[in-house]
Amino acid sequence: MRNLSIIGILVSMCLGVAFPAFCQEDARIAIYPFAIQSKANLDYFSKELPQFLKKYLILEGVDRVQELATPKGDWLFDDKEIASIRKQSEHLDVSHVVWGKFIQKEQGFDLKIALADTLYQEQVQYFEANGIDIVNLNATVKDLAKQITNSILDIPVIAAIDVRGNERIESDAIRRAMRTKPGDPYIPAKLSRDLEVIYRMGYFDDIRIEAENHVDGGKTVIFHVKEKPTIYKIHIRGNSVFDEEKIRENIDISMGSILNIYDVQENISRVEAMYKEKNYHNVQVDYKLKDRDNNQTEITFKITENKRFTFDKLLLWAIRITLNDNWKN
Repeated sequence: MRNLSIIGILVSMCLGVAFPAFCQEDARIAIYPFAIQSKANLDYFSKELPQFLKKYLILEGVDRVQELATPKGDWLFDDKEIASIRKQSEHLDVSHVVWGKFIQKEQGFDLKIALADTLYQEQVQYFEANGIDIVNLNATVKDLAKQITNSILDIPVIAAIDVRGNERIESDAIRRAMRTKPGDPYIPAKLSRDLEVIYRMGYFDDIRIEAENHVDGGKTVIFHVKEKPTIYKIHIRGNSVFDEEKIRENIDISMGSILNIYDVQENISRVEAMYKEKNYHNVQVDYKLKDRDNNQTEITFKITENKRFTFDKLLLWAIRITLNDNWKN
Protein backbone atom coordinates (compact mmCIF):
# COMPACT_ATOMS: atom_id res chain seq x y z
CA MET A 1 0.00 0.00 0.00
CA ARG A 2 2.96 2.29 0.49
CA ASN A 3 3.78 2.12 -3.21
CA LEU A 4 0.18 2.94 -4.01
CA SER A 5 0.36 6.17 -2.05
CA ILE A 6 3.50 7.23 -3.88
CA ILE A 7 1.96 6.40 -7.24
CA GLY A 8 -1.16 8.33 -6.33
CA ILE A 9 0.97 11.40 -5.70
CA LEU A 10 2.86 10.92 -8.94
CA VAL A 11 -0.39 10.69 -10.86
CA SER A 12 -1.27 14.26 -9.99
CA MET A 13 2.16 15.36 -11.19
CA CYS A 14 2.13 13.37 -14.42
CA LEU A 15 -1.24 14.71 -15.47
CA GLY A 16 0.27 18.13 -15.97
CA VAL A 17 -2.48 20.02 -14.16
CA ALA A 18 -2.08 23.13 -12.05
CA PHE A 19 -3.95 22.25 -8.88
CA PRO A 20 -4.65 25.86 -7.82
CA ALA A 21 -7.06 26.12 -10.74
CA PHE A 22 -9.30 23.67 -8.89
CA CYS A 23 -9.01 25.26 -5.45
CA GLN A 24 -9.61 28.90 -6.10
CA GLU A 25 -10.00 30.70 -2.82
CA ASP A 26 -12.07 33.42 -4.51
CA ALA A 27 -14.81 30.94 -5.51
CA ARG A 28 -17.51 32.18 -3.14
CA ILE A 29 -21.19 31.91 -4.00
CA ALA A 30 -24.37 33.41 -2.57
CA ILE A 31 -27.67 31.70 -3.36
CA TYR A 32 -30.98 33.56 -3.41
CA PRO A 33 -34.20 31.73 -2.50
CA PHE A 34 -35.70 29.98 -5.51
CA ALA A 35 -38.99 30.94 -7.12
CA ILE A 36 -41.56 28.15 -7.01
CA GLN A 37 -44.39 27.67 -9.49
CA SER A 38 -46.65 24.72 -8.71
CA LYS A 39 -50.26 23.71 -8.15
CA ALA A 40 -49.38 21.86 -4.95
CA ASN A 41 -48.02 23.71 -1.94
CA LEU A 42 -44.29 23.40 -2.55
CA ASP A 43 -43.24 26.77 -1.13
CA TYR A 44 -40.76 25.04 1.18
CA PHE A 45 -38.75 24.18 -1.97
CA SER A 46 -37.77 27.86 -2.04
CA LYS A 47 -35.31 27.21 0.80
CA GLU A 48 -34.70 23.48 0.33
CA LEU A 49 -33.39 23.76 -3.22
CA PRO A 50 -30.69 26.30 -2.22
CA GLN A 51 -29.74 23.97 0.65
CA PHE A 52 -29.32 21.03 -1.74
CA LEU A 53 -27.38 23.20 -4.17
CA LYS A 54 -25.12 24.51 -1.42
CA LYS A 55 -24.25 20.99 -0.26
CA TYR A 56 -23.31 19.80 -3.73
CA LEU A 57 -21.36 22.95 -4.64
CA ILE A 58 -19.19 22.47 -1.56
CA LEU A 59 -18.66 18.80 -2.41
CA GLU A 60 -17.58 19.81 -5.91
CA GLY A 61 -14.90 22.14 -4.55
CA VAL A 62 -16.42 25.61 -4.17
CA ASP A 63 -14.64 27.31 -1.28
CA ARG A 64 -17.61 29.01 0.37
CA VAL A 65 -21.38 29.03 -0.21
CA GLN A 66 -23.98 31.04 1.67
CA GLU A 67 -27.76 31.05 1.47
CA LEU A 68 -29.47 34.44 1.50
CA ALA A 69 -32.57 35.08 3.57
CA THR A 70 -33.99 37.76 1.30
CA PRO A 71 -37.64 37.38 0.23
CA LYS A 72 -37.95 35.23 -2.86
CA GLY A 73 -38.86 36.85 -6.14
CA ASP A 74 -40.67 35.48 -9.15
CA TRP A 75 -37.41 35.59 -11.12
CA LEU A 76 -37.99 36.61 -14.71
CA PHE A 77 -34.30 36.37 -15.67
CA ASP A 78 -34.44 39.65 -17.60
CA ASP A 79 -31.81 42.41 -17.78
CA LYS A 80 -33.51 44.56 -15.14
CA GLU A 81 -33.59 41.69 -12.68
CA ILE A 82 -29.95 40.79 -13.37
CA ALA A 83 -28.84 44.38 -12.76
CA SER A 84 -30.86 44.51 -9.54
CA ILE A 85 -29.40 41.25 -8.18
CA ARG A 86 -25.87 42.31 -9.00
CA LYS A 87 -26.48 45.64 -7.27
CA GLN A 88 -27.86 43.91 -4.17
CA SER A 89 -24.85 41.62 -4.08
CA GLU A 90 -22.20 44.34 -4.06
CA HIS A 91 -22.01 44.35 -0.27
CA LEU A 92 -21.61 40.56 -0.11
CA ASP A 93 -18.17 39.00 0.09
CA VAL A 94 -18.84 36.68 -2.85
CA SER A 95 -17.58 36.20 -6.40
CA HIS A 96 -20.83 34.88 -7.85
CA VAL A 97 -24.55 34.89 -7.15
CA VAL A 98 -27.08 32.22 -8.04
CA TRP A 99 -30.85 32.31 -8.28
CA GLY A 100 -33.33 29.93 -9.83
CA LYS A 101 -36.87 28.89 -10.58
CA PHE A 102 -38.67 25.57 -10.12
CA ILE A 103 -41.76 24.85 -12.25
CA GLN A 104 -43.86 21.78 -11.53
CA LYS A 105 -45.30 20.04 -14.58
CA GLU A 106 -47.72 17.27 -13.59
CA GLN A 107 -45.40 14.63 -12.08
CA GLY A 108 -42.29 16.22 -13.59
CA PHE A 109 -40.53 19.56 -13.34
CA ASP A 110 -38.39 22.19 -15.04
CA LEU A 111 -35.49 23.80 -13.21
CA LYS A 112 -33.61 26.90 -14.33
CA ILE A 113 -30.63 28.39 -12.51
CA ALA A 114 -28.85 31.66 -13.31
CA LEU A 115 -25.20 32.34 -12.43
CA ALA A 116 -23.74 35.86 -12.43
CA ASP A 117 -20.36 37.14 -11.34
CA THR A 118 -20.32 40.16 -9.03
CA LEU A 119 -17.56 41.96 -10.93
CA TYR A 120 -19.67 42.43 -14.07
CA GLN A 121 -16.93 40.77 -16.13
CA GLU A 122 -18.88 37.84 -17.55
CA GLN A 123 -22.24 37.27 -19.13
CA VAL A 124 -24.91 35.61 -17.04
CA GLN A 125 -24.94 31.86 -17.55
CA TYR A 126 -28.05 29.70 -17.41
CA PHE A 127 -28.24 26.06 -16.41
CA GLU A 128 -31.46 24.22 -17.19
CA ALA A 129 -32.75 20.71 -16.57
CA ASN A 130 -36.02 18.84 -16.37
CA GLY A 131 -37.26 15.60 -14.93
CA ILE A 132 -40.21 13.30 -15.55
CA ASP A 133 -40.65 12.69 -11.81
CA ILE A 134 -40.03 14.89 -8.81
CA VAL A 135 -38.13 12.05 -7.13
CA ASN A 136 -35.29 12.85 -9.55
CA LEU A 137 -35.01 16.44 -8.29
CA ASN A 138 -32.12 15.79 -5.88
CA ALA A 139 -30.01 14.09 -8.57
CA THR A 140 -30.83 16.93 -10.98
CA VAL A 141 -29.63 19.57 -8.52
CA LYS A 142 -26.45 17.57 -7.97
CA ASP A 143 -25.74 17.49 -11.71
CA LEU A 144 -26.40 21.23 -12.07
CA ALA A 145 -24.05 21.92 -9.15
CA LYS A 146 -21.33 20.05 -11.02
CA GLN A 147 -21.94 22.12 -14.15
CA ILE A 148 -21.89 25.38 -12.18
CA THR A 149 -18.66 24.42 -10.43
CA ASN A 150 -16.98 23.47 -13.70
CA SER A 151 -17.94 26.84 -15.12
CA ILE A 152 -16.75 28.88 -12.14
CA LEU A 153 -13.47 27.06 -11.59
CA ASP A 154 -12.85 26.55 -15.30
CA ILE A 155 -12.37 22.82 -14.81
CA PRO A 156 -12.22 20.83 -18.07
CA VAL A 157 -14.62 17.94 -18.49
CA ILE A 158 -13.57 14.34 -19.10
CA ALA A 159 -14.74 13.62 -22.64
CA ALA A 160 -13.54 10.00 -22.83
CA ILE A 161 -11.77 7.30 -20.79
CA ASP A 162 -9.44 4.88 -22.59
CA VAL A 163 -7.73 1.76 -21.23
CA ARG A 164 -4.54 0.59 -22.92
CA GLY A 165 -2.13 -2.29 -22.38
CA ASN A 166 -4.72 -4.83 -21.24
CA GLU A 167 -4.84 -8.12 -23.13
CA ARG A 168 -6.98 -10.46 -21.04
CA ILE A 169 -8.96 -8.17 -18.73
CA GLU A 170 -11.68 -6.38 -20.71
CA SER A 171 -11.63 -2.59 -20.83
CA ASP A 172 -15.31 -2.43 -19.86
CA ALA A 173 -14.61 -4.42 -16.69
CA ILE A 174 -11.91 -1.91 -15.72
CA ARG A 175 -14.17 1.06 -16.48
CA ARG A 176 -16.96 -0.42 -14.36
CA ALA A 177 -14.62 -0.48 -11.38
CA MET A 178 -13.95 3.26 -11.70
CA ARG A 179 -16.06 5.95 -10.08
CA THR A 180 -14.98 8.52 -12.64
CA LYS A 181 -17.14 8.64 -15.77
CA PRO A 182 -17.16 10.70 -18.99
CA GLY A 183 -18.77 14.05 -18.26
CA ASP A 184 -17.17 14.34 -14.82
CA PRO A 185 -14.83 17.25 -14.05
CA TYR A 186 -11.18 16.52 -14.71
CA ILE A 187 -9.74 16.45 -11.17
CA PRO A 188 -6.47 14.49 -10.69
CA ALA A 189 -7.15 13.72 -7.01
CA LYS A 190 -10.25 11.75 -8.00
CA LEU A 191 -8.34 9.92 -10.73
CA SER A 192 -5.74 8.74 -8.22
CA ARG A 193 -8.62 7.23 -6.25
CA ASP A 194 -9.62 5.25 -9.36
CA LEU A 195 -6.02 4.12 -9.75
CA GLU A 196 -6.15 2.58 -6.29
CA VAL A 197 -9.47 0.89 -7.07
CA ILE A 198 -8.02 -0.70 -10.21
CA TYR A 199 -5.00 -1.95 -8.26
CA ARG A 200 -7.36 -3.61 -5.81
CA MET A 201 -8.80 -5.66 -8.65
CA GLY A 202 -5.58 -7.66 -8.25
CA TYR A 203 -4.76 -8.14 -11.94
CA PHE A 204 -2.18 -5.43 -12.58
CA ASP A 205 1.47 -4.86 -11.72
CA ASP A 206 1.61 -1.27 -12.91
CA ILE A 207 -0.85 1.50 -13.77
CA ARG A 208 -0.12 4.92 -15.24
CA ILE A 209 -2.54 7.72 -16.01
CA GLU A 210 -2.16 10.27 -18.79
CA ALA A 211 -4.45 12.94 -20.16
CA GLU A 212 -4.77 14.37 -23.65
CA ASN A 213 -6.86 17.14 -25.13
CA HIS A 214 -9.96 15.66 -26.74
CA VAL A 215 -10.75 16.62 -30.33
CA ASP A 216 -14.20 17.86 -29.27
CA GLY A 217 -12.93 19.67 -26.18
CA GLY A 218 -12.29 18.49 -22.66
CA LYS A 219 -9.86 15.73 -21.78
CA THR A 220 -9.28 12.13 -22.76
CA VAL A 221 -8.03 10.23 -19.70
CA ILE A 222 -5.88 7.20 -20.51
CA PHE A 223 -5.19 4.38 -18.06
CA HIS A 224 -2.06 2.46 -19.10
CA VAL A 225 -2.07 -0.94 -17.38
CA LYS A 226 0.42 -3.79 -17.21
CA GLU A 227 -1.25 -7.09 -16.46
CA LYS A 228 0.16 -9.58 -14.01
CA PRO A 229 1.51 -12.81 -15.53
CA THR A 230 -0.61 -15.84 -16.31
CA ILE A 231 -0.14 -19.02 -14.32
CA TYR A 232 1.88 -21.52 -16.37
CA LYS A 233 2.01 -24.33 -13.80
CA ILE A 234 0.87 -25.04 -10.24
CA HIS A 235 3.06 -27.21 -8.00
CA ILE A 236 2.14 -28.66 -4.61
CA ARG A 237 4.95 -29.71 -2.28
CA GLY A 238 5.20 -31.10 1.26
CA ASN A 239 1.82 -32.84 1.40
CA SER A 240 1.45 -36.34 2.86
CA VAL A 241 -1.87 -36.23 4.72
CA PHE A 242 -3.76 -35.43 1.51
CA ASP A 243 -2.77 -36.54 -1.96
CA GLU A 244 -2.12 -33.86 -4.56
CA GLU A 245 -5.34 -34.54 -6.47
CA LYS A 246 -7.45 -33.93 -3.34
CA ILE A 247 -5.75 -30.61 -2.70
CA ARG A 248 -6.19 -29.51 -6.31
CA GLU A 249 -9.91 -30.26 -6.04
CA ASN A 250 -10.15 -27.73 -3.21
CA ILE A 251 -8.36 -24.84 -4.87
CA ASP A 252 -9.96 -22.72 -7.57
CA ILE A 253 -7.00 -21.14 -9.32
CA SER A 254 -5.97 -22.83 -12.52
CA MET A 255 -3.29 -22.83 -15.19
CA GLY A 256 -3.86 -20.08 -17.74
CA SER A 257 -5.57 -17.73 -15.30
CA ILE A 258 -4.10 -14.34 -14.38
CA LEU A 259 -2.06 -14.35 -11.20
CA ASN A 260 -4.06 -12.64 -8.46
CA ILE A 261 -2.38 -12.52 -5.06
CA TYR A 262 -5.72 -12.09 -3.31
CA ASP A 263 -6.89 -15.36 -4.90
CA VAL A 264 -3.65 -17.06 -3.90
CA GLN A 265 -4.12 -16.02 -0.27
CA GLU A 266 -7.71 -17.26 -0.33
CA ASN A 267 -6.60 -20.65 -1.64
CA ILE A 268 -3.92 -20.88 1.03
CA SER A 269 -6.71 -20.47 3.59
CA ARG A 270 -8.68 -23.24 1.87
CA VAL A 271 -5.77 -25.68 2.10
CA GLU A 272 -5.15 -24.77 5.74
CA ALA A 273 -8.84 -25.37 6.49
CA MET A 274 -8.56 -28.88 5.00
CA TYR A 275 -5.75 -29.72 7.40
CA LYS A 276 -7.41 -28.17 10.44
CA GLU A 277 -10.45 -30.38 9.87
CA LYS A 278 -8.03 -33.29 10.40
CA ASN A 279 -6.66 -31.60 13.57
CA TYR A 280 -3.47 -30.34 11.93
CA HIS A 281 -3.91 -26.95 13.55
CA ASN A 282 -0.25 -25.96 13.19
CA VAL A 283 -0.16 -26.40 9.43
CA GLN A 284 1.62 -23.69 7.44
CA VAL A 285 1.12 -23.04 3.74
CA ASP A 286 3.38 -20.68 1.80
CA TYR A 287 3.82 -19.96 -1.89
CA LYS A 288 6.66 -19.09 -4.23
CA LEU A 289 6.62 -17.69 -7.75
CA LYS A 290 9.03 -18.48 -10.55
CA ASP A 291 8.96 -16.17 -13.56
CA ARG A 292 8.96 -17.58 -17.07
CA ASP A 293 9.05 -16.06 -20.53
CA ASN A 294 6.00 -14.47 -22.22
CA ASN A 295 4.70 -12.93 -19.00
CA GLN A 296 4.05 -16.31 -17.37
CA THR A 297 4.82 -17.67 -13.93
CA GLU A 298 4.89 -20.93 -11.99
CA ILE A 299 3.38 -21.03 -8.52
CA THR A 300 4.45 -23.53 -5.86
CA PHE A 301 2.41 -24.16 -2.71
CA LYS A 302 4.75 -25.37 0.05
CA ILE A 303 2.91 -27.17 2.85
CA THR A 304 4.50 -27.70 6.27
CA GLU A 305 2.06 -30.06 7.96
CA ASN A 306 3.63 -30.28 11.47
CA LYS A 307 2.21 -32.67 14.05
CA ARG A 308 -1.43 -33.53 14.43
CA PHE A 309 -3.15 -32.02 17.47
CA THR A 310 -4.97 -35.00 19.08
CA PHE A 311 -7.68 -35.00 21.72
CA ASP A 312 -5.28 -36.60 24.25
CA LYS A 313 -2.80 -33.77 23.79
CA LEU A 314 -5.58 -31.22 24.10
CA LEU A 315 -6.75 -32.82 27.36
CA LEU A 316 -3.21 -32.92 28.74
CA TRP A 317 -2.70 -29.27 27.80
CA ALA A 318 -5.92 -28.30 29.61
CA ILE A 319 -4.90 -30.25 32.74
CA ARG A 320 -1.53 -28.54 32.85
CA ILE A 321 -3.12 -25.11 32.66
CA THR A 322 -5.56 -26.01 35.45
CA LEU A 323 -2.80 -27.34 37.69
CA ASN A 324 -0.66 -24.27 37.11
CA ASP A 325 -3.56 -21.98 37.98
CA ASN A 326 -4.28 -23.92 41.16
CA TRP A 327 -0.64 -23.86 42.17
CA LYS A 328 -0.46 -20.08 41.71
CA ASN A 329 -3.59 -19.61 43.83
